Amino acid sequence: MEIRTNKIFLLVGNRGTGKTDFCKKLINHSALPKKLVVDTFDSPVWQNMKTYDNLAGVNVPIPILSPEELPSHKQGLYRTFSPNTRLLEEKVAQYCTNSLVILEDSTRYYKPMLTENQRIYLLNSKQKNVDFVLVFHYLSAVPPEIVKLADYLTLFKTNEGFYDNKKWYQPEIKTIFDHIKKSKNRFENITIQLQ
Repeated sequence: MEIRTNKIFLLVGNRGTGKTDFCKKLINHSALPKKLVVDTFDSPVWQNMKTYDNLAGVNVPIPILSPEELPSHKQGLYRTFSPNTRLLEEKVAQYCTNSLVILEDSTRYYKPMLTENQRIYLLNSKQKNVDFVLVFHYLSAVPPEIVKLADYLTLFKTNEGFYDNKKWYQPEIKTIFDHIKKSKNRFENITIQLQ
């Protein structure tokens, strides 16, 4: 997949389906000078760049910046975390420019209706030169407005028993949903362009 700046990527899949490894590959391919992983806790999988096909990545630690230190982030890969999702969103919206921003477990930030601040920072991604990667565990958890704003969807196994035709109105998504659901490969994923 060609990585271009100023895009919103949706990654959707259960735990253990390969989303984190996929995100680490996005980090490695991004030309943006700053990369930031945002989470609500110090997740062990984000302490280094190890992936299933790059075990040496364990020797590449990802340093921590507190949310309050984000103004000092000028280049490189960092991670930040706090249980205070409002604080995290506020700091990302205020200080992330020229960045790839990965929001882990995005369900913690986004409810069915976006707040005005969320809408603004997602819509301003082009002006601020930010690629957002929004990680969800289920298709049903992705707010409809984010579906309309996103440029790409990478779908992994979700173990959802149904497909919501009202929210996901593109027929191609139903096709990949069915394909991945039937696949015996738990790491099966397909990326499609939404815009």
